[in-house]
Amino acid sequence: MLPRLIYGRLAFGLGVGLLGIALMSPGYARVDKAPTFKTDPYPFVENLGQLADPEGRPLTEAYFTFEAPGMRGYVTRWGLTLYFYRLERDKVERVGDEHLVGVMRAGRERESGKVAWERVDVELVGGCVERGRIRRGMPSVWGRNYYLGHCPQGILGVRGYGEVVVEGVWPGVDWVLRYDERVGGVKQEFVVQGGVSLG
Repeated sequence: MLPRLIYGRLAFGLGVGLLGIALMSPGYARVDKAPTFKTDPYPFVENLGQLADPEGRPLTEAYFTFEAPGMRGYVTRWGLTLYFYRLERDKVERVGDEHLVGVMRAGRERESGKVAWERVDVELVGGCVERGRIRRGMPSVWGRNYYLGHCPQGILGVRGYGEVVVEGVWPGVDWVLRYDERVGGVKQEFVVQGGVSLG
C-alpha cells in the first residue's frame, strides 16, 4: 500500500502543479482585470445533456464545463480535462484584381491561420469524482437554453455556478473549484477534514 500511496502523492502533486500552471498561465487563462463577458463569475456550467461529441453522442463523463481566454475545461469523472488553444497566423495571401474575395478590393491582403491546441488531463489518482458527491455553490441568476442537433427539444435553464465541491474525493478530502475574482479565473483547493491522516 505504501508504494501506491507514494505514487498517488506524486501524481497528486504533479496534477496540482499542472493545474496551477494551466489555470494561472499568463499566456492562456489569467486575466488581471475586473470580470467581463470573457470572465464570468459563474464559470462552471452544469452538463445536463447539452455537451456532445462531434457525432452527437452525449458526453456523460463531463459534469461541468468552464472557459477562460484561450482555454476550455471540463470537470470529469477522473478529474479535469483542459484544452488550450491559440490562433496561429501562418501566411498572408495577396488578393489581386483577378481573385476578389467577398467584398475585398484589389490589392488587399488576407490573413489566414489555424487554431493550435493542446490537451491536458489531470487525473485524481485513487480519487472518486461521482456526480452524486458534487455540491454546487453560488448559482447564477441566469439560465441558458440549448437547442442543438442532438437535443432539438431543448435543454432549458442550465445554470452556471461560482463554486463546485466534490465531497470525499479521497477519504476526508474535498476538492473545491471556484471562481476567484482577484485573478479573474478559476482556482482549486483541497480541503482536509479535521483528524484525517494524510500519511
